[in-house]
Amino acid sequence: MKQNFFPKTIIQALGLVFISILIASPFFFLQKQINISQQLFLNVFFILFSSIIILISFLINRKRGIKHEINIRINNIRLIPLMVLVIYFFQVGVSKPIFHLIGLFNEEVTPLNNPIDASIHWMGLILLAPILEEIIFRGIVLKGFLINYNPKKAILLSAIVFGIVHMEPTQVINAFIIGLFFGWIYYKTKSILITMILHFIANSSVFIQSILYYKYADPNTVTKISIYIIPISLILISVMLNRLIKNIKPKLVENQQNTD
Repeated sequence: MKQNFFPKTIIQALGLVFISILIASPFFFLQKQINISQQLFLNVFFILFSSIIILISFLINRKRGIKHEINIRINNIRLIPLMVLVIYFFQVGVSKPIFHLIGLFNEEVTPLNNPIDASIHWMGLILLAPILEEIIFRGIVLKGFLINYNPKKAILLSAIVFGIVHMEPTQVINAFIIGLFFGWIYYKTKSILITMILHFIANSSVFIQSILYYKYADPNTVTKISIYIIPISLILISVMLNRLIKNIKPKLVENQQNTD
């Protein structure tokens, strides 16, 4: 039965995203008619777009007689702090510093803006994205891919879709790498709640780092911190990933490809 889960191929997943964008796109014409800020408008559009994806997948699978379940149970509890540290050090110690240094190399000095000024935008990233994106990209897309592809290919392709949806070049790369990690964690634990927690940590840690940099640093200080923190973070991440690989116990829910 699970062979018919939708979407189960990358073409189906990208098609689902494209169709959902088309359905939600007329909402953009309402922006001038309703007096709300750009940040709030984009958050509302994100909710609409995500809801359409979830609804289409739910209706198609329901028509095929497939129960759409989201597993929120937590296992491997003792390893969750290690997972949190991996994503934390990647975000604040690798990703953000690297893109800061790339900006300097391209002679683009990014100003240290106050993230509080974009509080509605950050609320969407911290509160909405971890829930809706994890339901879509791990609970629906990766779940379907694991039925049709071997685990490595399924995780890779779901990370590619996750990256593409973020559109901006820097976000695409960052989302792809994070998607690989979240995909692997989901494959091992079968828990969407764990990846939601990690997603929350990923976005909120960047928000907190941005506040600290704005209040207590300047671009030169950020550059110095970035140069030192990248190698330290990479070493710590390598050690923690190695421990996770050795100790994480897969949650055996079902044979992903040829049973049920």
